[in-house]
Amino acid sequence: MLTIKQEPFSVVEQNQHLILEHWDEVAVHNYGTMDIDWDSFFLMESIGKLITIVIRHCDEVVGYAVFMVHHHLHAKGTIFADCDAVFVKKSYRKSAAGLELIEKSKKIIHDSVGDCTILWHVKPHVDFSRRLESLGYKKYETIYSGLSSEVQ
Repeated sequence: MLTIKQEPFSVVEQNQHLILEHWDEVAVHNYGTMDIDWDSFFLMESIGKLITIVIRHCDEVVGYAVFMVHHHLHAKGTIFADCDAVFVKKSYRKSAAGLELIEKSKKIIHDSVGDCTILWHVKPHVDFSRRLESLGYKKYETIYSGLSSEVQ
């Protein structure tokens, strides 16, 4: 049985095997060794600016979504819940786990901060945009990246 609920960020920290699996899958550029700024995540959580949602099968953590909550700098009345990381173990992706995580995240965020704009970041090689569109999300923008030493 799957359960999805808001939990402390420490749950993600305690499941670094999932973080490593996630990093290996989505890190397009070689940014070097993964070096998470744990202190900043915990600081954000302590001031109410981080929402961590965990998906479990029985008691095992099989996925997470971590959102940074902030006011938009160009429209200070607008609150964003910006998904910094979303991951579901590959063995659970054929099930409804990912869809349930997306749907439950919306409810948890709304219950936590009220009406806001939720931003999901979708990697082109782990593309779940069609699922988001089926739930009413709209494409917001496209982001390109390149290491400063490699772009002309």
